[in-house]
Amino acid sequence: MQFMKLAYIICLAILVPIATGYAQVGIQTSFKPNEIVPAIYFGGTVSNYYSFQWNCFNVGVIPKDPYNQNKPSGSMYPFYSFCSIMGIGFLASSGREWPSLAALLPDSSLTKKTIVAIGYALIAPIILSNSQHHLILFGYDSSSSSPISSSLFIRFQTDYYDQRDVSWLRFAPSGGFELFFDIKNKPSNSNFNCYGMALQFAISRNWDVLNNRTIKSAYLGYIGTKFNFPF
Repeated sequence: MQFMKLAYIICLAILVPIATGYAQVGIQTSFKPNEIVPAIYFGGTVSNYYSFQWNCFNVGVIPKDPYNQNKPSGSMYPFYSFCSIMGIGFLASSGREWPSLAALLPDSSLTKKTIVAIGYALIAPIILSNSQHHLILFGYDSSSSSPISSSLFIRFQTDYYDQRDVSWLRFAPSGGFELFFDIKNKPSNSNFNCYGMALQFAISRNWDVLNNRTIKSAYLGYIGTKFNFPF
């Protein structure tokens, strides 16, 4: 299991930038009541008003698992989701991202187009399950001279805890505000594609799914830090 985790991290660092074409990567950590969530993310500006962030290695750590005698628990969801994406990609990608069985078919083949479309449809919800979507307020463009940028964001966080007696799933949507600070001068294309750090302030709600019940928490505030690097 330790070897598989190491292989997962190495493959992730190599393949995801190639597959997505994004030119920036970062490290993010969120601090919630009884929960710490470190993440490695890839993302980029899609338009002048919207940027996307995939928290591809998003591990929820709970110091006191309320369903397992208050023992510490860590989420294995990013490992399972990565294996799922790689499996689907090997079978149904177009062949431009990485080799696949579908790539053996002619590009004009209707069968290939259908298989690839199904593959992308299966991968999309896995990526969206741990993602952030930013509505840009100001500063994330090359024409801005401000060293500070800001955005409103919606975040979707999914974790699965199965290393203890009771296995359970947590889905935690949240919304908040981000302040981004340039550390170096911005490049010509986008402020978001630069060295920088950010502070995030948000409100979240946990939906914990066990075998026979779903438990909703009260609304919880949290703070996050983010360090961004061009790739």
